[in-house]
Amino acid sequence: MQHRFFFSLLFSLFFFSCDNHEEITQTKPTIFIPTKWTKGTGTIDDPYQIEIPEHLVYLSKTVNEAVPRTAEAQRFSNKYFKIMNDIDLNNILFIPIGNIYDLPFIGNLDGNFKKIINLKIKITNEHEPAGLFGSLNSRIKNLSIINGSIEGQNSVGGIAGEANANIENCSFEGNIIGKDGVGGIAGTGYLNINNCSFNGSIQGEAFIGGIVGDNIGSNGQIKNCFNKGTIRGTTMVGGIIGINYDSVIQECYNIGNITASKEIAGGIIGLSLGGRNLNIPNYINNCYNKGRILAQKYVAGITGKQDQGLIFNCYNTGEISKLSEEYSNPIAKGYDYVFNYVDNCYYLSSSIILDPNIVLVRGISKEKNYMTTVSFVNDLNNSILPNAWKQDKIPNINGGYPILSWQ
Repeated sequence: MQHRFFFSLLFSLFFFSCDNHEEITQTKPTIFIPTKWTKGTGTIDDPYQIEIPEHLVYLSKTVNEAVPRTAEAQRFSNKYFKIMNDIDLNNILFIPIGNIYDLPFIGNLDGNFKKIINLKIKITNEHEPAGLFGSLNSRIKNLSIINGSIEGQNSVGGIAGEANANIENCSFEGNIIGKDGVGGIAGTGYLNINNCSFNGSIQGEAFIGGIVGDNIGSNGQIKNCFNKGTIRGTTMVGGIIGINYDSVIQECYNIGNITASKEIAGGIIGLSLGGRNLNIPNYINNCYNKGRILAQKYVAGITGKQDQGLIFNCYNTGEISKLSEEYSNPIAKGYDYVFNYVDNCYYLSSSIILDPNIVLVRGISKEKNYMTTVSFVNDLNNSILPNAWKQDKIPNINGGYPILSWQ
């Protein structure tokens, strides 16, 4: 009997111990201890390997603790990093890599088509940029952020808050909140962005965009990008860019709803400004909008307000509302006294919600039964090779309206 009791007690203790151990191992961490990577030499052929959250935290700590404008701050210049696994940051507050403007990340990072999950950032200082990278002066590619939450003040973005950078094949899904210069991929900067997307919600005040908030430009390019998120601001709000200077925007689209509570909202760009340098092009080419655009004035399907710019081969099917004769247009509204040019652009006749007595002069009105035909695709391609547009065939990802060739 005593032996039986002993073994029964031992059996119970064993399973209690196993259950308790299982609970401990499943407990999520509350802090990540900065840990240096152990693989790679930082060259393009043998990059530093980011394998766990602790490596990413170490990178942030190392960049941020350097003294600006010293050799220490240059330690990652021309160095290469590669993310080797999906990284779950568990919604623990993360400090941006390059958390002040004078300490940008200057290495090169290849996300290796991996995901950073549950990124959470909260910046209250209006002089600090917010994003996975606060300040960025390099190249980032092949990275997705899932279930992200970023709150900041000025220069707030999903990948980078402030950047002088090339960003390629990146996406952000989640929520972003800021004041001025807020974007789904980058908040502000001199940017070349290719094949990037945003899905979620963005809230801010001025210069708010689904991809870039404030695109300072100087011969930059935003190409093959799209927004599916809801974008809200006070003024200068766009599906792709809030405010744009002297840049080329091509083959982009917006399907998210865009709202400026006061003025200047566009399906692609809120406010587009050119002419600072006559040798630098400022145009929008082969773009479309199907999201609802709302503002009190200066609201349009492609560009809410434009000064010295060109728009080619674009169309809008999204609802344009809260319009008035003085401040509205289905494609773009420009200042009357400067050079603006719109060519081969169209809008769905039923998309404009306004007084029927108002005459709209920019863009060609078409009915849906024509805009869903091959003939309309040919109109948009405008005999230019290679074709930028193709027909939306079954299963009709765009309701039968033309889609871009890369979609």
